[in-house]
Amino acid sequence: MKNLLFVLWVAALLSACEKTPSNPGGNSANDSTTTLDSTQGIDTSKANYTLIKFVEMCDGALYGAGAEKIHKHDTVIRDNSSWVALKNKMNTTNVTTINCADTTINFSDSIIVVAFEEVKGSGGYDVIVKNIIEYMDTVFVSVEHTIPKGLVITVMEQPFHLVKIPATNKPIVFK
Repeated sequence: MKNLLFVLWVAALLSACEKTPSNPGGNSANDSTTTLDSTQGIDTSKANYTLIKFVEMCDGALYGAGAEKIHKHDTVIRDNSSWVALKNKMNTTNVTTINCADTTINFSDSIIVVAFEEVKGSGGYDVIVKNIIEYMDTVFVSVEHTIPKGLVITVMEQPFHLVKIPATNKPIVFK
């Protein structure tokens, strides 16, 4: 009886958790290309900008309680050796990259935009690449960091989001 009550309590706790969806904008989770429907967080008053479509590679969390030694940061991976080094760090405790949609990248055609949150002491946090806008001389990436709403599970986690975009040599600025 105690086990049944415990299971019901845990189920109620988990179902009460609210989390901002990792792919807002109406695309299904199986849709690998994110259509940009807003320019939230980026100044679009400049003329001549292009919304860049990106391909979801990996969205989730690391559960090594910081053992991966990846700090909160946003960056761009432009070469295979940097990509292999990041994958190795991400897989330090758990094989996280096995859930990535595509880990073989041709860096002459594509680059990877990476966003990592800091290690958190509970669930419900997320980091989301919202949109990417290209101007004549710069590419801007809008990243949203969400916080839990409601009850959350107690677990050490580090949210991350990796997306693939067409290769560019322009500077990339995170907002």
